Amino acid sequence: MFVSIQELVALATSQNKSISEVMIEQEMEMTQQSREFIWAKMEKNLQTMKNAVERSVQGQGVFSPTGLTGGDAVKMKKYREKGKTLSGDNILAGVQYALGTNEVNAAMGIVCATPTAGASGTLPGVIFSIADSME
Repeated sequence: MFVSIQELVALATSQNKSISEVMIEQEMEMTQQSREFIWAKMEKNLQTMKNAVERSVQGQGVFSPTGLTGGDAVKMKKYREKGKTLSGDNILAGVQYALGTNEVNAAMGIVCATPTAGASGTLPGVIFSIADSME
């Protein structure tokens, strides 16, 4: 077990394992589930994140029941499509995906609430913008 990234890196190094392998093994130990179960759960969570990102830019976007929030992911997507951004597409893709996921959450949609429901857009924003840049 570890309490900091520094300790996690040291543990992985001392065991000659990747950080991902250390984390999978920890999850297996904590949940008493198989590697296959853990992997399937991660795939399901990733698909849930992807679905939220995709849903957020369909049509005019998604809006909260009160109508106070929503539609910003669509606006960001349109801005990115113009190709005249100051910070480049990768950063704004992450912003779009994070905004979109948070809008789906506010609209009572299904998200992967990690690390919390309020911050549920952060991880999809990072994961999918990096994935875009790796294609």
